[in-house]
Amino acid sequence: AREIGMMEEGYVWILSNGMTDMMRYNSRGLETMQGVLGVRSQVPPSKELEDFHLRWRRKFAMKDNGEPNVFALWAYDSITALAMA
Repeated sequence: AREIGMMEEGYVWILSNGMTDMMRYNSRGLETMQGVLGVRSQVPPSKELEDFHLRWRRKFAMKDNGEPNVFALWAYDSITALAMA
């Protein structure tokens, strides 16, 4: 985008959750993103979230899946809503 002039005045860039997370750990990339707006999902701590993490760890203890990301939480919420409908 910079090479073809799309990082100049008159352009707006909004990054989604995935790109924002990637850029958070890349300091060199952050320098090139001056003026770019990035959004991230915020999941506040709660008893329900703690219970979900506990069930996740029990279910996937033998696999190297790490912690669930926001997409796992959205999928869980979607399936729960469908099951309750």
